[in-house]
Amino acid sequence: MGKAIESTCLYETFTFKSFITALLSISKQKYLILLAKTKLVKSTFYINNFNSSAEARLIIEIGNSEFTFVILQHKTFTALATYQIATLNELNDLLANENLLQYNFSKVDVVYNNKESVLVPTVLYNSNATNSYIELIYGDTFKGQLKTDFIYKHAIQNIYKIEYTIQKAMSTKFPFATISHQYSLLPDTTGLSGTKLFIVFYQNKFSVLCCKQNQLQVIQQFEYANAYDVAYYLLAIAEQYTLDVNEVELQLCGMINEKSALYNELHKYFKHLSFQPLPDVFDYVDDIQALPSHYFAHTFLFAACV
Repeated sequence: MGKAIESTCLYETFTFKSFITALLSISKQKYLILLAKTKLVKSTFYINNFNSSAEARLIIEIGNSEFTFVILQHKTFTALATYQIATLNELNDLLANENLLQYNFSKVDVVYNNKESVLVPTVLYNSNATNSYIELIYGDTFKGQLKTDFIYKHAIQNIYKIEYTIQKAMSTKFPFATISHQYSLLPDTTGLSGTKLFIVFYQNKFSVLCCKQNQLQVIQQFEYANAYDVAYYLLAIAEQYTLDVNEVELQLCGMINEKSALYNELHKYFKHLSFQPLPDVFDYVDDIQALPSHYFAHTFLFAACV
């Protein structure tokens, strides 16, 4: 993450008066740049009913461009926030300046949701070939740390790659955090029963788990520009795994609404769409309950699995 900032220095001959004017102008620009650097990126959702005198657990879900966290206290979620992050500086500023992240938590769980992940059945897994698994599917597009989660209930190894800069920022801030990947949690999060597509929507991307007759088929992530893209990818999965679009259930989480063009487009092809409710194993402050339940249901479900 990060953007190179180029500056051009123009040499001119000017009078003493213009020299002073230029200095004042440069000083003003530097001041504005300083303000921009210290300004915390804005949240898209922010709920804070945190009790600083009570023990707390922090659960973070992070991708290449989004950062969501929730705080659990005595089985009640008391805080929630989500940010869009475009640069490494924005991530570092968020970690350093977001007040809710400065607490001494009893436990911190970090769940990565980037797409660079490969699920390998344990019987086919070779620990010496982890990098080859990733490069075969995704190439060698960025420098990162390879990690492996063993999904023991399903005898699957999840091999995934985290960008070094993101991993370093997170491990520096939370050195004792438990690390996992979204694909490692989704099978238990969703419950592999029946035939369904469990889908988590983010801004311009979505993750989908395909379950057929109680068996995990695939977990993938796709980027999309519009509703037609989403319908295309889901129909392709349905065709590949011979799912009947009139029978398969789509369980929806994340950033999608019933009156949206995205929902309407999916309903043209799939007859059974439902929104994921809040997990009933937890309680929630009123402000969280006031949100559509499916917006962050997957994040709350992750808390039950990590």
